[in-house]
Amino acid sequence: MIISETRIKRGCCLIFVFLILLTIGNLPADAQWPSVSETMVTDITTRSFSVIWKTDVPSTAGLKVFNGPDCTVEITNSVTITPHPTVSGDAAIKTAAEDSGVMKIMVAGLDADTEYCYQTVSTAKANASLVTIHPPEPGRVVTQAMTVRTYVDNATGNILPFSNDLIVFPVFDPDGTTPSDGSLLVAEVYGSAVTAFVGDGITAPDSITDMNNLFYYGENMDCQGGEILKLSEFSASCTLDKYRKVPADTGLSEVLEPASCFDPADLDCNDTVNILDILRDVGGFNTSSGDNCFNSDLDMDKNNSVNILDILTVVGKFGSSNQN
Repeated sequence: MIISETRIKRGCCLIFVFLILLTIGNLPADAQWPSVSETMVTDITTRSFSVIWKTDVPSTAGLKVFNGPDCTVEITNSVTITPHPTVSGDAAIKTAAEDSGVMKIMVAGLDADTEYCYQTVSTAKANASLVTIHPPEPGRVVTQAMTVRTYVDNATGNILPFSNDLIVFPVFDPDGTTPSDGSLLVAEVYGSAVTAFVGDGITAPDSITDMNNLFYYGENMDCQGGEILKLSEFSASCTLDKYRKVPADTGLSEVLEPASCFDPADLDCNDTVNILDILRDVGGFNTSSGDNCFNSDLDMDKNNSVNILDILTVVGKFGSSNQN
């Protein structure tokens, strides 16, 4: 008897489906493929970059790295890929991040001013056969062009070294008091972002970010102070954006807290209270301390709730600026 090619293909498909169903049947009841969200490239230097993202289930982090610009040839030997890198080497930070679904991968050993491609690999801790690769089409990143640690003094014409400060900022769980273990602080100036885990090299709930790793137009950024500093609390519950100013540079390479905006109602720290600040406050309406997305910056009267009184406070400051 001759079996047609169509029947053979159909039979193979049925066997494949059967094996998938058999595998699913052996999974724990609560096992599921990780769902990936909020992917972001950070900490881009001449030789490295990091990727951060979130998963909705406890997961381990991996990354596929490809040569650009075609994104088809995966790099496996010439780069170093480090899941959940920490300064302190504290394994508890890595475990807390994995369990809360906060992922970070650092890639090192790259060439300067070169395009690379990447895909995140999230593996469910409940079952290693549940793997999500994201995005379907690889993302792209270009490394910085050069490392520059000097500037020209306009008064004398001399070439002088510069260094930025380290910024310390606390990150809490939704209750506002418990350190948000496993979470990241993302510090961003002019689109350049550096990250640090809560409690890495410092006592939780603080995070400490190195502003020397900020770049601008391919070179190290010399922060003078007063630049808008976006601080994103990247946690399992919700990503909260808070705005401050880079503290004044004294040339001492200190560990400093960020400077405040000119007025609490200036929620984006751009030195004027306008419609964007009102809309930002409206976006947090009816949230309270303990809610996942409660942002204490929006709580003008500090009564642990964002309500109409807070919005009216921002409206009342409309039009005021740092020049008034």
